[in-house]
Amino acid sequence: MDSQKEFILIDDSKIDLLILERLLRTNFPQSNITKFNRTDLAFQFINGYTATKDAFFFLDINMPLYNGFDFLDLINGKSIEVRNHFKIYMITSSLNATDIARCKSYSNVLDVINKPINHDILLGLRL
Repeated sequence: MDSQKEFILIDDSKIDLLILERLLRTNFPQSNITKFNRTDLAFQFINGYTATKDAFFFLDINMPLYNGFDFLDLINGKSIEVRNHFKIYMITSSLNATDIARCKSYSNVLDVINKPINHDILLGLRL
C-alpha cells in the first residue's frame, strides 16, 4: 500500500477518532492525519484548506453544531479544482436509509461506512 496519504478525520466521538487514527497509522505509517472532534474547528480548517493532492475525509454524519451534510455543502462550495481532490467516506452508527441516500447524492462521497471501522473495512476502501 502507498503509505503517504492525507487523511482528515471529523467525528465528535474521541474513541472513534482514536480507533480510526490507529488503524490508519498502522496501514499508512507515513500518512498525514488531521483530526477534529469539534465541528467548529474542523469548519475553520476546511475553510482555509487547499488540497494539492487527494485528501481522504472520514466524516461523521451526526454531530453537534454542524453535521456531516453541513460539511459536504461547505466542500461543494470550493472550486472544482480543489473539490476534486476531496475523497469522502461518510461514517455513521445509524442505518437511516434517508441519510445514506442523501450522502450518496454528493459526487465526492465514495461510500457510507458503519461504525466502528475495523481493519477489514479499511482494507476494502479505495485509498
